[in-house]
Order: sequence, then C-alpha cells, then structure tokens
Amino acid sequence: MGELRLLLQNISLQVDRFDKRVWRLETSSNYTVRSAYNLLSATTHVDHVVLVSSLWHKNFPLKVVVFA
Repeated sequence: MGELRLLLQNISLQVDRFDKRVWRLETSSNYTVRSAYNLLSATTHVDHVVLVSSLWHKNFPLKVVVFA
C-alpha cells in the first residue's frame, strides 16, 4: 500500500481531460498479443525471465480452461 501511495503522490486528476490506456510497445498505442509475446520472449529483459516454452503452458485443470 505504501508503494502505491508513493507511485500516485504526484498524480493529479483532471476532470476536463479524456482518460485512456496507452500500450507503449506499439506505435498505435493499442495492446496486441504479439507485442506482449515479443516482450515476454525477449532475451534482453533480465528482470522478468520467462521461458518461451512456458508462455502457453496452462497449469489449470482442463475443466477450468474449457469454462474460461
């Protein structure tokens, strides 16, 4: 909670401005699965080590996957 407060302490809400999400990995600012996949599978990101083979591996029971 303290970290969240630190992140938000310099944010000021503006009523007269449009609020939207921006995905900075695409020039269109729109989220794509391809850009997220490229981010996760890039070898230059040492902070978030993700094995490419585990990206599509589900650790959920089949009935949960089918329901989702």
